Amino acid sequence: MSLLFGNLTQEFVNFTQIIYQADNNVPGAADQISAAAAHFRHASGMLAIYLVCMGACLDYQNSTLEFDCVIRRWNLLLHVLVHVCMGVYQ
Repeated sequence: MSLLFGNLTQEFVNFTQIIYQADNNVPGAADQISAAAAHFRHASGMLAIYLVCMGACLDYQNSTLEFDCVIRRWNLLLHVLVHVCMGVYQ
């Protein structure tokens, strides 16, 4: 999980670096903002999917709840997963 959070942090740093360069009038940086934003949305969405799946697996293994509660949690996690894939949670 620490690798995934590290990758998410690196993606954020890369995106903010492009924004910083564009704010300081570095030639060509302003043209890269839309591509950098699209890459950041895609990468952060994929990393969020990985984290949700890992959390679901850990929760399922450590769960001492009744079966109905486990099903409700899986439904919630799948709901979030679908919205991340669709780009609702960005």
